[in-house]
Amino acid sequence: MTIRNGFFFVISVVLLLPLGYFVVDRVQFVSSAQRVHGVVDHVTARNERCGRKRSRHNCTKFRALLTYEVQSRQYQIEVSAGSSRGHNQPTSYADYRIGQLERVAFDPSQPSRAYRDKLWDIWGAPIATFLFQVAAFVAGISERRKDKRF
Repeated sequence: MTIRNGFFFVISVVLLLPLGYFVVDRVQFVSSAQRVHGVVDHVTARNERCGRKRSRHNCTKFRALLTYEVQSRQYQIEVSAGSSRGHNQPTSYADYRIGQLERVAFDPSQPSRAYRDKLWDIWGAPIATFLFQVAAFVAGISERRKDKRF
């Protein structure tokens, strides 16, 4: 293995620290987490621009406020509730409805620390960090492309 681009290689090594933290943190969280049903209390809508650079379009992004109870005390988390093409779309287009139940995983020693009980919500940050780390590593050991002009 030959290091071709030191900057990206250093970035990939530096990303090992947060990656290690995220993995240990999430493994501990999952091993001790308890699950309850949260109730959607509120759904909001906000006009945004969605899509990738070349295909940006107007959209409405939705957020849902989930309330869950632990030992007679209520806690709340805000989660994504999807999006819809076009501005000023009604909240009826959101993925959640007021009163809907959604599973929530929380830390029993710190009940305010919670996630929707979904793979991406719990493991999203470690997975994204891992993908960036791998991309930086590959960029660090790959040869630079030569400009092929005729």
